[in-house]
Amino acid sequence: MPATYITTRGSTGGTNSAGITVSYPASGIVAGDLLLLVVRNSGSGPISRSNTDLPDWLMACEVVVTSHHCYVLYKIATGSENGTTFTLKTQTNDEKDARIVQYRGVDPNYPIGIVLNDGSSIMAGGQMPLSSAKVKLGDSIAVAIGIVPTNTTTFTPPSGYTERYDSGGTYVAFSIADKPVNAADSTAGFFAPSVGSGRWATMTVLINPANASSNSVTAWVEAGTTASFGSTGIVWSGASNAATSNDVRASIATNSHYDTRGIQSSNHGFSVPSGATIIGVETRIEARITTPTSSIIYQVHSTIWLFLASVLSTVYSAGKYGPRFQSTRVASPTAGSPADSFVGWGGPGNTWDLNLTPADVADAGFGMGWVGTVPDFAGTGSGIPTVLEADCLSMRVWYSGGGDNNPFFRRPL
Repeated sequence: MPATYITTRGSTGGTNSAGITVSYPASGIVAGDLLLLVVRNSGSGPISRSNTDLPDWLMACEVVVTSHHCYVLYKIATGSENGTTFTLKTQTNDEKDARIVQYRGVDPNYPIGIVLNDGSSIMAGGQMPLSSAKVKLGDSIAVAIGIVPTNTTTFTPPSGYTERYDSGGTYVAFSIADKPVNAADSTAGFFAPSVGSGRWATMTVLINPANASSNSVTAWVEAGTTASFGSTGIVWSGASNAATSNDVRASIATNSHYDTRGIQSSNHGFSVPSGATIIGVETRIEARITTPTSSIIYQVHSTIWLFLASVLSTVYSAGKYGPRFQSTRVASPTAGSPADSFVGWGGPGNTWDLNLTPADVADAGFGMGWVGTVPDFAGTGSGIPTVLEADCLSMRVWYSGGGDNNPFFRRPL
């Protein structure tokens, strides 16, 4: 069953940081539908995502164009959303535009394949190019989002794409368009805005079809070893402790928002049939965050890379995409132990925009790199002791063909 577009609805709003009221479609939402939330705001402050603000939405992507933000969030509908509303806030007083785009026939466990960014450069020839994502699954949908920071701009969508929304709005100009794609199809194209110069950005979101998770997948394989990488960010204590699920953790203690130094995994030891086609890589980290003197809700965003033959791949990273995580707060470090959360990214349809082979994933140097970002949301400023801990970097590989009828590798339906 191919993924299909249903409808879109949303709200624009003024300059008040208290937020705008965003409306779901009045009817027609059924359980299992994918809802994309595309948010533009005209200031440099992030949207507010606390325990009460947007609690059901997961971040897929964010991009900044000369201090103008755009976010893509998503959720699987329960069917109770019809005709309801919610408040969207930002931390600064700025113009906002939020659109909900509804799709049906998606995989509820893995609705998003990949998200790619381009842009924040000077426009050439009045065109804004889209990335050519490596499409791995048939019956998918490519969603294209074009962004400029100028006023009252309209857009011509890329060739082959159908435009679903064109804001033309003051300070928050953007367009959403989509098209069906199959394996190896191109997602490339160009938005043509009515303004022919200036900075711009585009995003490409691949939506997986309903049968994405019926493909074959290996078991989860923990890292044989982990180590620190990179030269910026807060340094981990005991980066080598993040290899296995043994509650001996890598940790960082600080009192402000921050980016961590990277943790690299290796020696996973994947065995995929030699004739198989790799269609996805999935990553997972056991992590928790404790704020011993506060009940403030913290969130952690992930940046996840792949390492090929022990070399960091810069083709594509899941830059601050994917599920946030939160954890139980305790009154003091000895009052209890907050449970681990799983945070990661990937799955069928996502190979980090690489053409991976069974030999690549079998190599001892194949692994993941993880950086955690504790963002500066309201109430999370300096002076609050924060401990972030990471344990058990693990991965699994999705594939088709090459013995995918082997029940050991088949994902249960």
